[in-house]
Amino acid sequence: RRRRRRREEPGSDTPVELLLVPQVVSETVEEPVTATTRSSISVVDDNQAHHGVGSEEYWAAESTSRSTMEPANAYDPIELDAYYASKPLLVAGRVGEVASALARALGAAAAHRGDRRRQFAAYREIIESLGPAFVKVAQTLSTRPDLIGEELASELREFQDRAAAFATPVAFRIIEEELGRPVSEVFQSIGDKPIAAASLGQVYRATLAGEEGADVAVKVQRPGVLAKIAVDVFLLRQLLQAVKVLAGMTRDLRLIADEVAVGLYGELDYRVEAENSRVFARAHEGLDFIVVPEPVRELTTERVLVTEWVEGKSPADLFRELNQRPCDGGGDGAAAKLRKLVDMGVSCSLSQLLTTGVMHADPHPGNMIRTPDGRLAILDFGLMAEIDNEIKYGMVEAISHLIHRDYEAIVQDFVTLEFIPPGTNLSPILPVLSKVFDQALEGGGAKAINFQELAADLAQITFDYPFRIPPYFALIIRAIGVLEGIALVGDPDFAIVDEAYPYLSKMLLTDPSPRLRESLKYTIYGKEGVFDVDKVIDILQAFGTYSVNSTSSNGAQQPVGPAKGTGGETLKLLAGPDAGYFRDLMIDEVVKSIDALSRSQILALLNALGLRNAFVPVLVPGAMRPFLPLQPMTSEDERVVKNIVKVVNFLSSSEVVTQAQGDGLVVPNPRALQKAASGVNPDVVRDVLPLLPSLANEVVPKVTSKLVNRIAARAVRSLFV
Repeated sequence: RRRRRRREEPGSDTPVELLLVPQVVSETVEEPVTATTRSSISVVDDNQAHHGVGSEEYWAAESTSRSTMEPANAYDPIELDAYYASKPLLVAGRVGEVASALARALGAAAAHRGDRRRQFAAYREIIESLGPAFVKVAQTLSTRPDLIGEELASELREFQDRAAAFATPVAFRIIEEELGRPVSEVFQSIGDKPIAAASLGQVYRATLAGEEGADVAVKVQRPGVLAKIAVDVFLLRQLLQAVKVLAGMTRDLRLIADEVAVGLYGELDYRVEAENSRVFARAHEGLDFIVVPEPVRELTTERVLVTEWVEGKSPADLFRELNQRPCDGGGDGAAAKLRKLVDMGVSCSLSQLLTTGVMHADPHPGNMIRTPDGRLAILDFGLMAEIDNEIKYGMVEAISHLIHRDYEAIVQDFVTLEFIPPGTNLSPILPVLSKVFDQALEGGGAKAINFQELAADLAQITFDYPFRIPPYFALIIRAIGVLEGIALVGDPDFAIVDEAYPYLSKMLLTDPSPRLRESLKYTIYGKEGVFDVDKVIDILQAFGTYSVNSTSSNGAQQPVGPAKGTGGETLKLLAGPDAGYFRDLMIDEVVKSIDALSRSQILALLNALGLRNAFVPVLVPGAMRPFLPLQPMTSEDERVVKNIVKVVNFLSSSEVVTQAQGDGLVVPNPRALQKAASGVNPDVVRDVLPLLPSLANEVVPKVTSKLVNRIAARAVRSLFV
């Protein structure tokens, strides 16, 4: 599905289409795209084909004018195939270029066999000569040193912001054509060289004309970039079709190329990017550690984008710092800054994926900046994705089922998540998925899952079963791969799922959605409906970690200690308005605990007094027994008492109570109590105290009522059953 929203730019009669979900559609869109596609590609004709679509001679000679090119976010694979089917010389020229580049790569490998640095530098130059589609692939690979090696990844990182620039006079000519006035009238000053260059455009630093003279970033699109992309997409479609035929596959592999093409086309209208940035900023305004540069609306056109200037360092800058000072492991070192950047990136990505549904669909290190005050600035909103509630909640439900290894439920979740078509016979897929997840959960459970390996295993299933990787999940894989690639440079033990768990726990504990509340209940009670105190503590501890991390995302250090870290944050949660459903779940366990503890303490006291066999007289008419023995502790009671001891000790961050062996008596630990009291965070006390009256009014009547009902029900059973 692709959602288009039409927006009017001030001073223009041309509607701008905002592409939120980059997925290919087969149905007819609001406007015909055939003329758009044809005219967009017609800047190259057969008479020019001998230069080669990627040749510097052709592109240097090409006019900067876009009079023959329509908005670039329209993609029609049928028209694309029809156009290039009639241009065999042009296609043959591009095939020759790609073949020549491959030959040069093989030659470089042979010529520099003993010098990997020169070998990889040659690879980078060859990729760059092939144009933006190949550079985009290289940008993604540059974030995965675990897959291609650190040396090659380091070389490919040059593409993140240091691709070869085109001539500044050409860029200025494009600016003047797009804005309709000389550069000197728009800017007080503008750099004579770009400060960054990427596959689709390059960026200059400038100061706006006028009294305020704000510093801005000016992004200018490369001339002729769409035609380069179009022919490569056509070739990729033909290659994938050939693979499908040769392999005897039924799935149309060309859809992969279509997904890539829609994304690339969608990035070529900077008016769309400007509006996307505003949508993203509004959706995530609650994340105060995120910075989104504000676009200057009146200076933004199809090929020129002007935004406010943001100071900071990219991950590539921090990588270089880390390589220069690898032993700098302090809190202000490059490794620590990278880790904080990843922490913020993980929180922001999870917010996009699981909360707002508005997702930046082109994450790579060149689009991230760490600002001087320690926040994360996100750039380049040319490609966005929209995740609907069905998918968001489905992912949380799948994680809850995964924690309990409920694979039958997970298979159903995969139908919800669009991995499996509705109506598919799930019985052949269940054992395969069970094996995949059993392997993924080995060595540490759900939080230790290697997400990239799991994604690769799931992709393998698509060859043998009616199972596919939906487009939104491909974007998730890429986003997670980028963050994981950055983090692994400074922390080889980084695990993305473990980092995501605190955010997930926050959702489970505070989200009012009925489906997420059911997921919380399932996480705590499991398929068998048995209360699991360890799961509760795990969730509460993760929530505390999330809260502490989120308060220190701006670079400030948050002290963590007894009742100052996770326990303190949990107390604030339990007393606050967002935890109402969780409190209701816990009230049932509190009632069981009070009942069990009271009987435990009474029995322990009677034992100490030598009244082990004491009876209680029954003064109720019609009772079947005149006396009732005191109910002994059952195994369920003992489990409940152990649970309450665990929870109390967790919340106090110390073993303030212990359970005596034999009689089950719960006794306080004076030293631990004193330590816990001395370590109480005054901020927690200040935040919690105002909530206590309303909390007491809510909880005490519920606990009293449930406790009385429980005791009365047990007494009735004992008397009359």
